[in-house]
Amino acid sequence: MSTSPSILDSLVIAPVALAPVVLSEDLALVNTSISLHTPAGRKLQFASPFFVRGDVHNKADATWDVLCEILRKLGIPLFARLGEVDKVPAASVPTRIAVRTQGQPLVKSELQAADAFELSNCDAFGTNWGWPLEIEGNRDLKSFVQVLRQASGGEVPLGLSLPLGATIADIRACVESTVDFLTLRFSPACMSAGSSQTASLAALGVLNARKQCIQLGRADLPLLLDAPVTEATQAIKLLALGATAVNVCAMVDAALPSVVAIASESKLAESLLGSFSPVVKPVRELPQVERCLQQVVTSLRAALHYAGLMDIQQLDSNCLRSLSLSVAELTGIAPLGSR
Repeated sequence: MSTSPSILDSLVIAPVALAPVVLSEDLALVNTSISLHTPAGRKLQFASPFFVRGDVHNKADATWDVLCEILRKLGIPLFARLGEVDKVPAASVPTRIAVRTQGQPLVKSELQAADAFELSNCDAFGTNWGWPLEIEGNRDLKSFVQVLRQASGGEVPLGLSLPLGATIADIRACVESTVDFLTLRFSPACMSAGSSQTASLAALGVLNARKQCIQLGRADLPLLLDAPVTEATQAIKLLALGATAVNVCAMVDAALPSVVAIASESKLAESLLGSFSPVVKPVRELPQVERCLQQVVTSLRAALHYAGLMDIQQLDSNCLRSLSLSVAELTGIAPLGSR
């Protein structure tokens, strides 16, 4: 059954300047790093604009330590609670953005131990949304954020999460609370839509949120998109539309071996009863996952180079062109062929 193309399918990266004189083998010179900042001046830098959530932990259970080590090696942050990494060797723990979901206690030690902290306005399943219980009565979000800053010592970037497509009023409340980043999360209801519709929702959600940040005087507020992005090209276009970083869990999940596959590659030990039971060896490498993440970063560098850019900070919607007039009207992205 054929499906109509998504908004992302109808957008392409286009050169906005003469390509810099960089040989293809020197794409590493293209800067892909992003950072979060606190009012106190602390800068938390990531090597690339991608992140992973601890939700992938269930499938990666047998390979979790190795996956964490790959993320640390590539400079990709992990959204995770302290309990999700407490058994990972300290040297393998990547930059960690702690998550406090709705209804969970606010633990000071968790706040202080994290590299950054996300106050999620939804429950652990992403189905019920609402403001933190601490402020439900008076909605004084800004004061609550200041309390969190004091508890963290002012050195931990603080963020809030909202559902993709949140109202202008909700985005305004978050922006005016002086948070350091905002996460836009897909709800399960959105994820049940077809892949084409899901991609379109992500595109419009990011584009509209960035426009609202600009109107509210925080044009540079980092927007982290938590959506089921399955291709590097989708992630790159979403970055151009206004996302600061994109969740690549869907790509990591597809590259992870299943527990069955891991067991089948292990030795079968014969028991005293003559039956065979699988003995799963500790997994020491995940070359397919590491290769997948490296290819995503390489694709981003190649796209920036093609657009004539040497720094991801220069990537914006002006680097995109629309392949259809209807998408051009919907998004405000100039049609292909225009300057």
